[in-house]
Amino acid sequence: MKAVRAISYAGIAHAVEKNRCPVCNALKDFESSLLESAGARDAAYFCNYHGWLLARAARADIAAEVFRNLLQLWKEAKTVAPVPCEFCREVCEEEKAVLTELADQFSNSTVAELMEEHGTVCLAHGIELSARLPASSQNVLARIVARRYRELDAYLAAFAKIAEAGHHVGGGVLGHAAEFLFSQRGISHEEAPCSNRDLQKK
Repeated sequence: MKAVRAISYAGIAHAVEKNRCPVCNALKDFESSLLESAGARDAAYFCNYHGWLLARAARADIAAEVFRNLLQLWKEAKTVAPVPCEFCREVCEEEKAVLTELADQFSNSTVAELMEEHGTVCLAHGIELSARLPASSQNVLARIVARRYRELDAYLAAFAKIAEAGHHVGGGVLGHAAEFLFSQRGISHEEAPCSNRDLQKK
């Protein structure tokens, strides 16, 4: 399945505007497209996270059909042990393609400047992206990650003081910190991402 938003300059600018990792942003859009499509109808297994996501966010007719198929598979004992989650597999494949595209975009000086001045990359995707970049672009990426670390550290310190006083305004910083540290929800970086538990990041 093709990504909803390719990693183009427009896609990167959109992620920068939302203060998100461009890879996480593209994968979030891709995950939404999976929920809106019939692509998961033949799946034999979903991890805990994606099963609940399907129940909560997919079109009702698609979700009902998927769950009926899963019930039938369970009844026929075709899925005694968990097999790879269909959404995890699709997202993993798309993640590799998006990382390659973003690495190519880093050769564009306009993209590199935009990212260095205003962009962010989560730690997990930063590590994977760095391996795909030449040394000069790796230095740019290191500066992006270091700047984001400093920003988040300052925002979290300020938010902690406000929260101690009983005010919780500005809690969006917690979501930004979680993405930076762990990537978006539903993007696993474990060796065996699919299990009966919620996806947990390293």
